[in-house]
Amino acid sequence: MKAMNKVWVIGDASVDLVPEKQNSYLKCPGGASANVGVCVARLGGECGFIGCLGDDDAGRFLRQVFQDNGVDVTFLRLDADLTSAVLIVNLTADGERSFTYLVHPGADTYVSPQDLPPFRQYEWFYFSSIGLTDRPAREACLEGARRMREAGGYVLFDVNLRSKMWGEY
Repeated sequence: MKAMNKVWVIGDASVDLVPEKQNSYLKCPGGASANVGVCVARLGGECGFIGCLGDDDAGRFLRQVFQDNGVDVTFLRLDADLTSAVLIVNLTADGERSFTYLVHPGADTYVSPQDLPPFRQYEWFYFSSIGLTDRPAREACLEGARRMREAGGYVLFDVNLRSKMWGEY
């Protein structure tokens, strides 16, 4: 069996606070893109996360989760001037999730085209619509997709629509 080529993931990474007990929350890694990166690595694939996080407790926690799961963090930038995204995940009576953003936009929206690595033929580039909601992340996602196609790789786009994040578009 041939090994899968590297998957580059760009986009949202957050700390999700999930209610555990009354007045208690469980700190979990979250964000569609971050979750995809960790899952690829856990399944034995080679994965790198491209992004920006605050150089804060949340950002360092997320970077450690990536490292602990075998995700390449060479192109993950920590910025002391930014704050990592943190949100509360609530479950509705019918079991659906709802999100309350405590920090938005978070540092993850500040990933830029300058953060992109060089891509190679047959690699994969994953991003979701959440990465398109704010600048400069939007430019980084679109430029990454263009460069990956130019290199002869593949682009994966996850619609993952969260209409509340789009504002007046």
